[in-house]
Amino acid sequence: MLAIDAARTSGFKDSLYYFRRNPLTFKLNATQPEKDYLIEQGKLGSHLRTRSVTLITARSAYKLHGAKMIIDGRWVVDDYYEDKVLEEITAKGLKPGDLVGDLQEPHAESKDMLAVADRVTKSDRPGGGPSMYRPGGPTTIFGGSGWGPFSEGPLNAVKKSMLSRDGVTEENFMFVAAQRTMEASRDWAKLRRNVLMPCGGILGEIGGGGDEEQGTAGGERPRKKRKRIEDDLPLGVYEPHSGVVLYRTDTQPTRSRWEAMPETEQKKSVLGGTKTGNGAWALAWVDTVMEVPPERPESGPPIDST
Repeated sequence: MLAIDAARTSGFKDSLYYFRRNPLTFKLNATQPEKDYLIEQGKLGSHLRTRSVTLITARSAYKLHGAKMIIDGRWVVDDYYEDKVLEEITAKGLKPGDLVGDLQEPHAESKDMLAVADRVTKSDRPGGGPSMYRPGGPTTIFGGSGWGPFSEGPLNAVKKSMLSRDGVTEENFMFVAAQRTMEASRDWAKLRRNVLMPCGGILGEIGGGGDEEQGTAGGERPRKKRKRIEDDLPLGVYEPHSGVVLYRTDTQPTRSRWEAMPETEQKKSVLGGTKTGNGAWALAWVDTVMEVPPERPESGPPIDST
């Protein structure tokens, strides 16, 4: 079926926003023979002959929106995922079997939520306005080529109008810039602390503390002896794109060296072949050892030796 038909039956005005809100849909681009056939059958306008036409499988569209795609559809009864829809409509005060009725455009609700959040933010922060990161991507208000926000630089009128909508004036713009920078730094620091775990969290939850009961004679109430378990594993951050755990620079080796160790009876450096000539093949034992610098004694008052 056409993607625009699936979008309109589900309450969307265009297919672009439909695919953005539903990334699990299985879509296809119609080929030129397919577009010609749809135009001949009257399913497609002739003005779309040279434009891109997106198709979608009816099964994937129905699995996502269920009763919304059916004429006179009823909640839960005509849905694919009944349990999920039942939980959603119960929160809205609806009952299974009720008619779906007219659908509200999905992004209309999000606009109302943004307006409410904007009013709340302006009332909480004097001279604040919305946060630094807005819907649609990060936007810097005070960045630029060095011009001040109220200077006579390029795009001055546009920037002034944007600042006035946010309640920023020539008197409080430095305070607002510092406040938003501090909030962004606090958010980033919180995110970094949450992902900093032993071995980057790839080993799951390890270590921790616990209580160990210790019995007493005479039938008295057992006392709890607190037992503390500490982890010796370094704290790191798992980087999913490269699949490695990143550690702080001061916890990593600063130099390395290779040392050839003498052969022993238990472990030989060469397992097969000859050491020289055409028959020289071997598997070498390579052990990696990390040398930790000795701990420095804590500084204190000088010891008087007599």
